[in-house]
Amino acid sequence: MAAERDELQINELSTLDPPIEFLTENGFSIRRSWEVDHLPAPTSGDYSFLVNSEQDPQREIIVTIAEKIITDIASRTGGRINCSSSFWINSAERHLAAHLWEHEDYPEGNCLSVNQLDPDEIISALKWQT
Repeated sequence: MAAERDELQINELSTLDPPIEFLTENGFSIRRSWEVDHLPAPTSGDYSFLVNSEQDPQREIIVTIAEKIITDIASRTGGRINCSSSFWINSAERHLAAHLWEHEDYPEGNCLSVNQLDPDEIISALKWQT
């Protein structure tokens, strides 16, 4: 009985954990909106992030991974990395962070399209574990 109570308390605490916050070196904060809302991760190639800096209010930024890239990587990895893989979440987050760092500003229209992967990302995809 005590073990069940302890397990229940641990499970309750884990649902209260705040989402992970990714901080860029130039002061932007990135959070995954689906984690904030306690929803399942997206599987469509469109990823919504909540981004803010000390000077600006929070904005929702949509990062879209081109379907052509998802299909290509799925083929190269023998289907191991499909559209629902955490690889794409990681990739979208990295591209958004890179944009914020390089431009020191939000993407135009609060949308960012990823139309190609850099060679390091392709190598990472080939080594990615599910």
